[in-house]
Amino acid sequence: MISDERHKHLLIALSATRLLGRRYTLRAVKDRKNAMDTISFERERAWARSDAMLPAATYNLARALLAASRTGNVFVPIRAMQYLAVIDPEEIIFVDGQYKRWVAVAWRGFRPQARAALDEAVAYQAVYYDPDGDQIQRRLQSEIHKAVAQRVTRQRPHGGAHILAWPAAKQGSVD
Repeated sequence: MISDERHKHLLIALSATRLLGRRYTLRAVKDRKNAMDTISFERERAWARSDAMLPAATYNLARALLAASRTGNVFVPIRAMQYLAVIDPEEIIFVDGQYKRWVAVAWRGFRPQARAALDEAVAYQAVYYDPDGDQIQRRLQSEIHKAVAQRVTRQRPHGGAHILAWPAAKQGSVD
């Protein structure tokens, strides 16, 4: 059991590191001494692949979260499906809450440079590591936007605020 005083000092920082192309390591910084716990995500041989399009709003929000991340990775819970999305610069993996170590679907090969405007959808390849990957994919495509948008609204700004002094109006002047 962690005491209340120690609990106040817990810091959570998540990062994912690609290892051998098949394995991911999730690190959580638990205290000020940077003690690390490691969880690995693994993937089996792919069952199938398909080309898909991610709506621009979802892609742009995910990239904004990634840009604001101190670790270069973002972990987004998709509560409606009990999945965890791990967003990194190269791909987004989806892990089933029931089988916490196994990647079910990965979205990779994003091609934002192929779009003519920022409000156009982004092409990518979906890789299914689960036999039901096509059904999971359809649901992920609709649920990911809600989860990413919710995460953006809960994100705190990292920078400080500056209050500018407003010059006092002179007596008798009309603005």
